[in-house]
Amino acid sequence: MHVNNELVARLIQRNITPAIHYFEQTKDSSRLEHQINFCVQQIIVCLNSDTVATIKALLQYLIAKSQHSSEHSGWRKAFELFNDKYKV
Repeated sequence: MHVNNELVARLIQRNITPAIHYFEQTKDSSRLEHQINFCVQQIIVCLNSDTVATIKALLQYLIAKSQHSSEHSGWRKAFELFNDKYKV
């Protein structure tokens, strides 16, 4: 899979830089958090479904790895939320 680093950099700069300036002026991080989430969604869409499949496989691995730990239900929920939002 080829990643267009220039496109990713433009998306990050266009979406996050204004939010950083807002945060510096107000110390309110809610807009910055929203813009980071929005930017990640844009990058995932731009890259392609292989990225989503890779993240999905990683989450499945973390579910299996955490089977006997207190984090297991959290990883299962994360996978469920991710899978609902990003279908492959």
